[in-house]
Amino acid sequence: MKLWLEDGSLTDKSSNGNNATPVGSNSPTVVNSTSGKPALKWDGSGTQELQVSPFLGSATGATLYCVFTASNGNYNLVRTANLDDYWRFVSGAGYFGTFRNGRFEGYPNSMPSSGSHLISIHADTNSYEVLLDNVSLGSQSSTFTPGDRFRIVSNDKAFSGDIGIIFDF
Repeated sequence: MKLWLEDGSLTDKSSNGNNATPVGSNSPTVVNSTSGKPALKWDGSGTQELQVSPFLGSATGATLYCVFTASNGNYNLVRTANLDDYWRFVSGAGYFGTFRNGRFEGYPNSMPSSGSHLISIHADTNSYEVLLDNVSLGSQSSTFTPGDRFRIVSNDKAFSGDIGIIFDF
C-alpha cells in the first residue's frame, strides 16, 4: 500500500509519509459521513484542493479505491497528470485520466451525481478498468502512467461532497 487516507485525516496511515496538504489556504472540513465515520467534506467552492507528493515513481500499475458521497454533477476526485479530466462531466459520462497521459472520452458512460459510492480504478501496462460499487463499468486498452502529481479534488473541478477513504496500491 502506497497511500491510505481515511477518517477525515490528511495523515497517510500506510507509514509511507504520503500525507496530503492543502493547495492554498483552504482545506476540506471534517464531518460525520453517512456511515457515521469522519470524512473530508468539500463545499463546491473550488478552493479546497489537496496534494500529495507524487509517489508512484517507476510503478508499472496501480489500484485506487475511493469511498465518496457526491452531490453535484461535475467532479474529478483524483488527478495524476496535467489533464482536463473528469470523473463525472455534466453529461453524466466520465472522462477519466487518472494514471494516464490522456483522458478517455466518455468512459465510463455513466457516473453518479449523488449518493454514496465505492469506486476503484485498476490500471496497468495493458488495461484500465473502473468499478463502481463493485460492478465493472468496462475495461479499456490502455497504458499506465504514474503521473507527475497526485491531487485530490482539483480546484478546477469543484466538488460538493465527502470522501471517506482513499487507498492506493
